[in-house]
Amino acid sequence: MDGTTLGMFMRHLALDVEWGDLDFLVVDLPPGTGEAQKVLVSTLVITGALLVVTPQELAHLDARKAIAMFRRMNVPIIGAVENMSWVACASCGERIALFPAVAMERSIWNEVERLVSLPLIPALATVQSGAIADADADATFDRLAARVSPTP
Repeated sequence: MDGTTLGMFMRHLALDVEWGDLDFLVVDLPPGTGEAQKVLVSTLVITGALLVVTPQELAHLDARKAIAMFRRMNVPIIGAVENMSWVACASCGERIALFPAVAMERSIWNEVERLVSLPLIPALATVQSGAIADADADATFDRLAARVSPTP
């Protein structure tokens, strides 16, 4: 999808859908600072951006560009989630890093708080319906929700 088409789609999503009263609207955007991000920020009142990165240098480079764009547009950055940080060994449960560590000078962690690190859960790739019982993942998502939700 080219930038113009994506921009029209994002305007339609933001302005023409009757969302009702929302506490949150989560939009999974492609990496970077493209048309989708700019349209949403200029069309909606954005109260915060939550970034998601994998522990890879290119992902951190894209996220740093997004951080700069959000700051230029006065969008507060809530924090970031590190996705696919590790995988649990099926035999012993040991955490195994999937990627080499990103050098601190190239990382977003100097600029943004890491709210949680999520594992890669291979079983999720084969789920047709229903949920995977994973107490560690459930607890991690609960911690993330508590970090980004306003205190009642």
